[in-house]
Parts: sequence; structure tokens; C-alpha cells
Amino acid sequence: MMPNNSPQRNFPNALLLGAALLLCLIGIAPAKIRMTSSTQIFPQEFRHGVTKTAIQAFEARLLPYLQARLKGAKFVRALSAAEKPKEGDFIALAKVWSGLDQSFLTVYLAAVSTNAQGYDSCLSPGGHYVIYYTTNSDSADAVDPTDTIGFGPDSTNWRTKTSGGNGIPDYIDQVAYSCDSAWSMEVKRFGFHQPVSMAADGSASSRYHFFCTEVAGGYYGQTFADAPIPNSPMGFFAHCELRGNWNDSEWILDDSTLNYMAHPENAAHVTCVHENFHGVQFSMFWNSGDNPYGFDYFPLGWIEGTAVLMEHLGFDYVKDYIQYAAGFFSAPTDMPFLVDQDASILYSNSLLTIYLYEKAPPSPRIDFLKSIFYNNYNYTNGIPFDTNLRAVSADSTFKTTWVGLLNRFQTGSYFTGPRADTSKFDLDAAIMPYWTASPDSSAPSYSITKAVNPYAMQVFDYQPVAAPFDTLTIRLSCSNPAPTVKSPRWAASCIVLGTGLPDSLITIPLDTFGNGTCIISGFQTRTGVIVVPTNGDPVATGNATVSFQAGAPGIPAAPTLAGPVSGTGGLGTAVTLTWNTSLGAASYSAQVATTAAFTNLYRSLTAIATLSTTVTGLSPNAVYYWRLNAADKNGTSGWSSIWNFTTYSSLTIFPNPPHLSGSNNFIRFEGTGIQSVCIYSLDGQLVTNSGTSQSSTFKPLASGLQWQLKNSQGRSVAPGYYRAVVSQKDTLARISLTTIHKLLVFP
Repeated sequence: MMPNNSPQRNFPNALLLGAALLLCLIGIAPAKIRMTSSTQIFPQEFRHGVTKTAIQAFEARLLPYLQARLKGAKFVRALSAAEKPKEGDFIALAKVWSGLDQSFLTVYLAAVSTNAQGYDSCLSPGGHYVIYYTTNSDSADAVDPTDTIGFGPDSTNWRTKTSGGNGIPDYIDQVAYSCDSAWSMEVKRFGFHQPVSMAADGSASSRYHFFCTEVAGGYYGQTFADAPIPNSPMGFFAHCELRGNWNDSEWILDDSTLNYMAHPENAAHVTCVHENFHGVQFSMFWNSGDNPYGFDYFPLGWIEGTAVLMEHLGFDYVKDYIQYAAGFFSAPTDMPFLVDQDASILYSNSLLTIYLYEKAPPSPRIDFLKSIFYNNYNYTNGIPFDTNLRAVSADSTFKTTWVGLLNRFQTGSYFTGPRADTSKFDLDAAIMPYWTASPDSSAPSYSITKAVNPYAMQVFDYQPVAAPFDTLTIRLSCSNPAPTVKSPRWAASCIVLGTGLPDSLITIPLDTFGNGTCIISGFQTRTGVIVVPTNGDPVATGNATVSFQAGAPGIPAAPTLAGPVSGTGGLGTAVTLTWNTSLGAASYSAQVATTAAFTNLYRSLTAIATLSTTVTGLSPNAVYYWRLNAADKNGTSGWSSIWNFTTYSSLTIFPNPPHLSGSNNFIRFEGTGIQSVCIYSLDGQLVTNSGTSQSSTFKPLASGLQWQLKNSQGRSVAPGYYRAVVSQKDTLARISLTTIHKLLVFP
């Protein structure tokens, strides 16, 4: 077969929806980082919604890359970082496909497609794959033609390696073997859907397609979604592009299995298994919906993390995934797992997916991860990812919480490198980097607050200069100012450090509000403690406060008040009081009085288990004072500071009377919760109604309405007597009130 030397390359798959998932090379030197050096993942054009203007801007940004791809890989390499696509661009492109301009689609389809004409092809021994390749030395796509081995010879013996040539280059034999290995594990053993490619006539091909070609930049391979599977709400056709030549020093990642110049078969092994799982993922996605930020609800961190897991399970001796570990271990508190904020740490999510495979079930199994995929598959248009994680964690197999599982992973990550303990972390812990922490203070007792990123950990390192005391009391208080998920939102553990003693893990039990206490006895034999709280909110950054107390636990401190701020006026007859956590408190008591000395108590509330309470039945136009204390099993704190607030007057109407010809040619109705004002003449005729005429006859105020002395037609009323019917509603007190008031209007 003659090679096709045209720069334009077209698969037989005519319509491509182009959601590309890229397996990128991340090395220690910055030059090794390609796509993942970007801090953006998804296109910013759609941050305010999918509009025609946004789509046009998106198309304009992608065009230089597509035009360079049409010319060849060297032109893609010459692009600046700003001109190259973001990790999520092609997923977004698929989601807004119907709104793309036809001229843009023409360029796109030509750029991402390849023509099998001019390629040789072979079937994998297992019979599930077609591998396209060329040995033409004039082509940049050429693979090494060396032919000394084979696999097979048939589907029942596809693992058998044979010596002697078989008419197929050795590298292609290794690719075919890798693909069959992926099928055996992902489809046959784990039971996932099979990946599906599109035949020339637009129907489903009986075999999945891999193309060995020149892949630009630091990519191992790329998987493209070709089109939605016809007559089905589920699945995309897909194909894979795989690097055909690894003969460059950038592919020497170490001197053993990761020297891909010397061992290109190892690169083929991990890439084929990884990209094949992207094909599996495409076959299981819903092809409906209009979310431009991903397929269904899966973050890219999950999509790439599970694909890296598959390559690790398929060929665990290659250890390619270890290169992604540095993204986490270099800054563990900055890593928001499964939150697509930063492409440079996208593949570091593989550490978590490997942990979920090895440690979530009682023994290493795919159950947890497979349940996540199939829960999404079985719900129309998918299921929210956090909901999915929480449901699988709590089911009868795992019997835990998602935030608790995440915290065990993050705390367990301490036990790597020289501290490796495979009972607490991944089985490759000994060859991983390790993170360190610096003491927050050298004092024996102190308190400190730190922010905790979504789905991330924080570290509190306690190592006092001297520790003559036997007992250490740790109090933890965690909060999310604007939570997006229900409790439990927090989990925490502590690592107890010791010289000559093994470091140990202790889970800190937290209540539903994120508060907990841990007491460590025999601390004189230890050197310090590292407290690790985990924020289980996927969106909202939280705060964690840790108090270290040398010695046995004492009574909690008096709480600090939060709201309403002292001096606040105009409140209703039901007021909600809020305060901040007192570390270690089991309950709170509140007092409300009409005197600052609390000699005249209006309400005394005890055994409050939350951080707020509502006081009802307050009198209007009155000043109230309030304070709190906190208690635990060791005793009760002193009272907090004293704050006050004032309730509104039930209703104020002024001026009454007004003057039509004067400067006070209006009447104000002020009070909390005014719903409407209707003005009637003395004979009962409706003059105007704020519910229908507010724009012309009433002026809205911060605490009510102002009648402009006009009727519903916008004309000034005549002097005389009127009646006002005022409707008020105090939502907090659950009171609705309608009152009638006499008005007098002067000329």
C-alpha cells in the first residue's frame, strides 16, 4: 500500500464530535510539561453561559491550533502555549456542537481526522482491534520496521509471544498485545462497556481503531469522540491516536522501564490501556445535555485518574504514573482532588483512584470505581458527582462516608518514601515522594485557623520545644461559610509522631457541625502530632481551627457572638441569634433580657446543640440584650460579651397629614415586612393599590412604601380623608397582619 503524504488526514469516520482526552507527559523539568502546564482546564468563554458570542470567541481561539494541525505536527509544536487548546476544550466543543459555525466545523473535521488510505493495518491477535500504521521512512508517521517477534497466533493464545518475523513490525505487535490486554482487563474482567469505533458507513464497527502516527508535543496518545452513537441517548463512537515513534531524549524518564527510547513497548503498554479506557468512557457517556464543562457530571480529574489507574493495573511494572505524584506531594494542601481547578495536577488524581481500588473495598477490587460509572450510566443524563460519591461510599459494601474515605487517603499519604506503610497507603508507597510539614508554633498550648480547599486537606503540625506533660488535648472546629452539600462535610485524623516508636494514626470523631476533641495520653514519649482535616465540600473553601492544650482538657472558652451585630435595629418580633464555635463545647445556653444587667430576663434557653437559636414573641419597638456560655462534661464557661438589638415599630405612618402643595407631598408607610398598601376614599372606592400601581403612585423604600398622593391613573388626589389598608408579614415569626389607618390630606 502506498503511503498518503498529504498533510490533511481523514479517518473513515466522517463526522467527529472531537472530545479529545489527552494523556500527557509530565516530567521533572518544565520542558517535559505540555498541556498540563496550563492553569486553566475549561474554556473561559463559557463562564457566563453558552451564547452565540461566546461560541464565536471559542471558535476563534481554537482555529490557530486546528490550522496548524492541518499542516503537520511540527506546526503544532511551534504554537505558543496560549494558542494550544486547554484540557477541556474539545469536551466543551462536543457539548456546543449544534451551535458551531459550519465553516469552523469544516476546518475542525479536516484537522482532527485521518485517512486510513496509505496505512497498513493488522488485527490484534484477540480480534478486537484494528491497528493502522506505516513503515514508509518518508512519512513522519513511520514506525520502526524491525520484525523479529509476534503474538498469537489466534484469539485463544493472544498472550503467547513468538519468535521470528510475522510480517508486522515488532512495535505494532506490542501495540496489538497491549490493546488485547486492555480488552481482557477492562471489558472482560471488570465488565465495563466495550469501546466502539465508527465504520465507513456510519454504523458501529466490529473492532476498535488505533492509529499509530506522529503525535505532537509531549502527548503519549489522544482519544477522539467521533460522533454520538445513532438512535441511542448513550455513547460516542471513538478512535485513538498513538505515538508511533519514541526516539527522542524527552522520553527517557529514567534508566529502566521508563526509558521509552530503549523500551517503546512499555510506552505502548501504558498508553494503549489508558486510551482504551477513554474509549470505554465515551461508550458510557450520555450524548445529551448542554453542560459545556464536561461529559455528564464527571470532572476531568476522575476521567484521567481512572484511565491512569487502568494503565497501572494493566502493566504495573512500568510505574509510569509515579511521575504524576509530584503534583500532590510537593504541595499537598493545595491539591483539590477531583476538582478541576488546575490542569498541572490533573493526573495526580490517579493517586486517589489507585487508593480507592486498593483500600476502599476490603481487598483490592474495582467495585467502588465501577459503581460510580454505572450509577451515572443508569440515571438519565447522569447523576451529580458528589451525590454519586456519597451514595457509593455509604452503601452496604463500603459503609463509610465520602469525606471520611477521602481523609483516610489524605492522611495515609504521609506514609510514603522513607515512612512507607502499605497498610495505610498505596502499594507503591516506598517509591513515591513524601510530603513534610513545618511546626506552626513551638509553644505547648496555642490555637490556629487555616483555610481548607474543596476536597482538600490541611496540615497542623504540633511539635513543642519541650513536652514535660503527659496528656495533650486537641480540639478541632471546622466550618464552611457557604456550604454546597449536606453534612457530613468534614473528617479529620491525627498522626502521632515518636522517636523510636512507630507513627500511629488516630481518627478524630467529629459531630455534624465539624467539631471534635482528641485526647492523647502518654505524650511524653512522643515528639509531636500532625492534625489533618479534610473538607468534603466540592465547591466551598472552609476553615479549620485547631487548639492544642498541654495537659488534661479544661472547660471550653466563652463563645464569641456572630449576629445580629450589636446595635442592629429594625428587627422583627422573631430574631435568630448566631455565634461561633467554642472548641470542645457540647452545648450552649443563651439569655435574652430587657436590661443590660439581665435583671429582667425575657428568655433563658439551655442545652442548645447548634450554633443558632430563634427567639420569638418579642415586643415591637423594644431593646433586647443577649449573651451565651458554653459547656462540656468538664464544666461551663463564663458568659460571653453582651450584645443588643432593637425591634421595629409595628408600623409608622408619616407625615399625616401631608400637604399637596408643600414639600411633604407624600405619606410614608414604614415597618418590617410590608407587603402592600391600598388607599380607599371615605365612600369605599379604591384609589390606588401598591400591588398594581407601585411604579406610578408608590415609591419603594428600604423598609416600606411611600404614597405619592396620586390615584391609580397617576393624577393627584383631592384633599380630604382616606383610609389605608396595610398588609404586613413577619416571615421569621410566621405572623401576617392587616391594619386600617385613617389618613388626612391637606391642600
